[in-house]
Amino acid sequence: MRAHPVRKHLSVAIAVALGACFAAASCSKPVQEISKGQPAADAGASAAAGKPSSLRPRRPSKALALPAIDPRYEPAPQAVAPLRLSLSPTEKPVLELAVGTGWRAQVSAPMAAEQQRPVLLVLTQKPERAKCEQWAAAAQQGAFTLCVSPDAGAKSQPKAKSKAQSEAWSKAVRAALKGVKKRYPKHLAPGSVVTVAYSQVEAIGVQLSRESPSFFSRLVFVGSDDPGWDAALADHFAVQGGRRVLFLCQGSACTDNAFRGATWLRTAGVATRLVSLEGANFATQLDWLVEEDPRWAFLHASATPKAP
Repeated sequence: MRAHPVRKHLSVAIAVALGACFAAASCSKPVQEISKGQPAADAGASAAAGKPSSLRPRRPSKALALPAIDPRYEPAPQAVAPLRLSLSPTEKPVLELAVGTGWRAQVSAPMAAEQQRPVLLVLTQKPERAKCEQWAAAAQQGAFTLCVSPDAGAKSQPKAKSKAQSEAWSKAVRAALKGVKKRYPKHLAPGSVVTVAYSQVEAIGVQLSRESPSFFSRLVFVGSDDPGWDAALADHFAVQGGRRVLFLCQGSACTDNAFRGATWLRTAGVATRLVSLEGANFATQLDWLVEEDPRWAFLHASATPKAP
């Protein structure tokens, strides 16, 4: 049976249109991509002839870009836990340190501290826990209060104000400081210490400041002895990093000695204060001694702002 002429022409027209459509699609890169090494004309001819084409679909270029990260799904920064000291069940708040035969060293730690804290060093001629606690209270229990003294049970001690005594004190103090650092390596603030030297060992405070002025840079002398300041020592202290010196005196002899030392220190450019020991507020004096040291900022944290 012969095909109707109209139908025959219509079929030919559809075939031509489809061939043109496939040929046009082969050149449309957003829709299809010609495989490497295959000419566009051959690909179009294969499609028109009904043969399998080497064309493969290609995603739109926008789909290749990574979507922006939603900030709601970004990982949150890891929170840093506050720094707090902790005691073992068998440990006491006041820790005894081994510093050598004939010496006693105790440290009370700032148990509620959330930041590194500095050292308040207290030197006495014999173990006197009350004086240590007095200065620990002045520091609001916020510093490592380290108390060093000869052991009351020691059979012999170097002669007072001798070179051997100075060397023995220096060795004991440095051993105690190392002991604190070893026990609290993450909690001890680096830097200088505040040194309080009581009567009969005031010269030791001067000796330590002579050896390491920038480390023993803030000094308190409590008592009536003459620490031994002179012009050369005051200049050395000032030039090598000394910061402040406080004299707490009771009696005319102490006042005269302290006034002489304070004069040398002030002339050298060191901030100095002379205060009567009777009725002295240790907390107020300590606040002055460390007021520009940021490690002691905790002393001001709870202070009531002054009215303008």
